[in-house]
This record gives sequence, structure tokens and C-alpha cells, in this order.
Amino acid sequence: MNANEDYTWGSPQPKNKDPAKIDDLRFVQIGDASVAFLELRTGGVDLVSDVPTNLLGQYKALKNAEQRLLEGYGIYYMPKHVTQAPFDDIAVRKATRWRGTVRPPSATCSRAGHPGA
Repeated sequence: MNANEDYTWGSPQPKNKDPAKIDDLRFVQIGDASVAFLELRTGGVDLVSDVPTNLLGQYKALKNAEQRLLEGYGIYYMPKHVTQAPFDDIAVRKATRWRGTVRPPSATCSRAGHPGA
């Protein structure tokens, strides 16, 4: 994406009324979490989102990155095939249902000096 110099903020809500502070933005999908970590560590990317919890220690050890924990959002569900065992038994379905609001941990890490999400 490229910055649109002619864009005017239509809503009065944003604090920033100035033009975009970046010239372009590129989204790269990296399927492997370890590769995403290496890309951030070596400067290949400026931001990594949805960091798996098992890699948070490695991200915390980076001196050129900061970590921001964000509240999880979205819809999480566990599909069940209710016509085959074991989920054909209503007691099993009740035993495996989630209670309350589930907020899985999520983290966003960015290199120092670069804004995070």
C-alpha cells in the first residue's frame, strides 16, 4: 500500500489529523513462526503479530525489539462431529464446552524504533 497524500481524515475521532507518516506499507505472510522470528531479528520485517507463546522468551531476549501484549479478539470455536463417538454423547459435549469468555494470549513484537500495532 502507498500513502495517499490527498486523504483527509473523515472522522473526527482520530487524534492524528496529519497525513500518513509512512510512504508505503507491505504485508508479508510468513507461515513458519520461527522464520518470522528470524526475519524480525535480522531486520527483514518490522513487525510480527500473533507470536506463539512458546516463542515469547526468544522475543523477550531481543535487545532491538519491544513486546506488546494485546487482548485476544475474534471468535474461537471447536467444531464437533455430533453424530460420531465420542461427541454423539451429550455428556461428552457438555464436558468439553468452553466456560465464559476465552481470551487466548496474543502478542505483537516490533523492532525498537518502529511502532507496533
